[in-house]
Amino acid sequence: MNDPPIAMLLQTSIRWIPDLQVPFQYRPDSDADSICLRLNEFPEEPLYSLLIDDVAVAHFDDLPIGWAIVR
Repeated sequence: MNDPPIAMLLQTSIRWIPDLQVPFQYRPDSDADSICLRLNEFPEEPLYSLLIDDVAVAHFDDLPIGWAIVR
């Protein structure tokens, strides 16, 4: 997956699965390997951060509509 604009990602339905190699991090269940969702140190930080190529590009407390985390 090429790095789509953040707004496009926030409007896309994404099913996040645990990243077995990185604790508290999730990857899409698709072939997108450049994005991930990280669970932060809440409440000191926003609950989630969206990372593209390992760089935090967005932070939020509530997941966008259409995003689901598989636990």
